[in-house]
Amino acid sequence: MTLGQYIKELRRQRHLTQRQLAEKISVDFSYLSKIENDRLEHTPSLKTLQDLAKALEVDELELMELAGKVPTILQAIARNKDAMRFFRRATETIKTLKGGVISWRISNARRRSSSFWQDAKRTGLGQRSTGTSERRWSRHPAMKWSYSAHTAM
Repeated sequence: MTLGQYIKELRRQRHLTQRQLAEKISVDFSYLSKIENDRLEHTPSLKTLQDLAKALEVDELELMELAGKVPTILQAIARNKDAMRFFRRATETIKTLKGGVISWRISNARRRSSSFWQDAKRTGLGQRSTGTSERRWSRHPAMKWSYSAHTAM
């Protein structure tokens, strides 16, 4: 089955006309007709395929595979139903838990780095001046601590 035949079949199953589907994905109905009748000189863009998948409520990888637009590294995964099911579930889990898990990890990292900073101050490793040079612990942008010596001007 070609990409055009598959899209036409899906559109008919959902009782949509070409004009209705074209309006949903913001393309001209004549362009959709060319896609369905395999009269395009090129394959539709990824954005068009993604919009079609969303409007027709199908997986965009199915359309990408029929259009020959799946990257070679993902072709084996796209053909394996179990792998696709795994990645869909993983994506949904990440979307669902994203806010809670990430904020927990950040706050936990802050707690750990904060207690480290307090320990450093308490044990005398924090900002310590020795004559004209000053040694201090500083926070690295990636939430790590680094020790550096600065010369006072």
